[in-house]
Amino acid sequence: IDKFEALVLRNSGNDWSQAFVRDALTTSLIKDMNIDRLALQPVILYLNGEYWGILNLREKINSHYLAENHFVDPESVNLLEDNSVPLDGSNTSYLSLISYLNTHTLVNEQYYQQVIDKIDLENYIQYEIAQIYAHNKDWPGNNIKYWNLNETGSKWRWIIFDTDVGWGLRDTYAFNSLEFSLQPNSSDDNNPPWSTLLLRRLMTNPGFKKEFINQFADRINTTFTPERVNFNLDSLRNIYQPEIQSHLSRWELNYNDWQNSHSLIEKFVNGRPPYARNFLDKELGYPGKMNITIEIDPPASGRVKINSVIPEKYPFNGTYYKNLPVSLFALPAEGQKFIRWEGSVSSENIWINYNMSTQGKFKAIFEPCGEDDYNIVINEINYNSSPDKNSEDWIELFNAGRSSVNLKNWFIIDNGYEYGYKFPDDQILLPGMYIVICRDIEAFRKVYHNIRPIAGNLNFGLSSSGDEVRLYSPKGKLIDHMHYNPLNPWPEDANGNGATLELIDSSLDNDLAENWAAGQNGGTPGRKNNASRITSAEFVLSSLSNELTCYPNPFTDYTSIRIEIRTPGKYRLEVYDLQGRLINSLVNQVIETGAYYMEWNGTSAEGTIQLPGIYIIKLSGKSFETMLKVVKMK
Repeated sequence: IDKFEALVLRNSGNDWSQAFVRDALTTSLIKDMNIDRLALQPVILYLNGEYWGILNLREKINSHYLAENHFVDPESVNLLEDNSVPLDGSNTSYLSLISYLNTHTLVNEQYYQQVIDKIDLENYIQYEIAQIYAHNKDWPGNNIKYWNLNETGSKWRWIIFDTDVGWGLRDTYAFNSLEFSLQPNSSDDNNPPWSTLLLRRLMTNPGFKKEFINQFADRINTTFTPERVNFNLDSLRNIYQPEIQSHLSRWELNYNDWQNSHSLIEKFVNGRPPYARNFLDKELGYPGKMNITIEIDPPASGRVKINSVIPEKYPFNGTYYKNLPVSLFALPAEGQKFIRWEGSVSSENIWINYNMSTQGKFKAIFEPCGEDDYNIVINEINYNSSPDKNSEDWIELFNAGRSSVNLKNWFIIDNGYEYGYKFPDDQILLPGMYIVICRDIEAFRKVYHNIRPIAGNLNFGLSSSGDEVRLYSPKGKLIDHMHYNPLNPWPEDANGNGATLELIDSSLDNDLAENWAAGQNGGTPGRKNNASRITSAEFVLSSLSNELTCYPNPFTDYTSIRIEIRTPGKYRLEVYDLQGRLINSLVNQVIETGAYYMEWNGTSAEGTIQLPGIYIIKLSGKSFETMLKVVKMK
């Protein structure tokens, strides 16, 4: 961002006469988290030539800040603070959400889904974790801002700011800030009931609680390790150090007090992790911590995403919770491909779940790849937008393979090389990752504010009378191609009626009309196609079982289904009720030999939450059929 409607010169608030860096420290630590935060630049201020010391130049939280950071129309922003107080726009939709929370129990999955459809769940969880871990005592009853847009489907997001009371300013590292943020009837101005309502209600849902605990554990193991926090603290201190004596003298402050304030932060940082883990035990009922170790072989050939984080250093050692499953996703480095897992789970699939019944030890094995290993798929096409979502033409690519690919110098064309688009810069496409190539980036961003990554601008358009798309590697090898038509048997709704062309499955021939479907109005750029039955990244190979099994059983929010295929062929995995009615078709495709994993979340094919009861999971093929019973609880 190189232009600003407004900026703030900030004096560090409650931390002004202390360490001067607490809020800056929070900002520096959460840069890899999905949290709206304020950019920081320390400056020296002179007023009419008079030295005024150090201040921090920050962005100003208003509708223009959101427009600049999220490519949205400032006139459509609803920006609220504290207890639903509007700063811009209206609080009507948020008050409606609060009313719903007060009249519905989120233990019910259908009601829970209604709530999370209205908030950016990842943003909210990570925002709460950052505030709770840093123990910003001047929150959540104060210093809280959140926003959405006057657009259908827009979700509420939270902005972190003014964390000057965190990092041990008022309490020690032993203070239970999780309990503080869950108080139902506190008389303290810093956590009144309205400020804890949303988190309290969400915590009644088992699925949310599991996700919150796992993500909190992720951050204790990575973002907030004493090593990382102290490194960032030292880096900030080095920025201020050359000027701090002059600044302190200007305001008649003491240098030893400044140093002692930094020592207080260090004490909090070093002592915080075990207490934060115990807060999860005490408040959320998950005793029994277990360790995980992850190695990379050969070193630097890849990384592993565990739940919501990607550790930078290996071997990685982390602490998680007994019987609370964690997910592991292997991420090859550029030019590498994933081969297998060794250790607690032996598997060839790039993504696995581990139930944490015992300590986990994993080694991700990678090796160099060639062009024949690339599996980049043309996955979605928007060739004739509807007037209400005119994002111009775009093409979505999906990495359905096991290799990470640098798209620099790859090119995508329609009818001729002279009109092709060549990727100009490094762009690593990891397995399971999407990228959208736009005809007009500005037009695309007006409709899809936060889709990343995107590329463009395409120097060719996609014809509404039919066209072809071809993708080539830098050496000229054809990686994928498709030729669409606006007429039957191709989905006709994609021609100006709002739908996009969505590939049903990334393993199918995308040059055949039968393998495409009409997507929703505006499509699903940068994420799984609505029309998709299942993708290769959703299968999880495993050697844990050679029969159809489910875990947990009984279940409340979801059950994990494992199947073993010994003879390749076309199979169906379906859910029936006891009256023999088909509830959901989970898989209907050709499957190769191996063991696979997927989840059923207790819904019908239309997304309707099913009532508690007994259901039949059925796996069937040309000459094979097996079934098991699974119990859905309240």
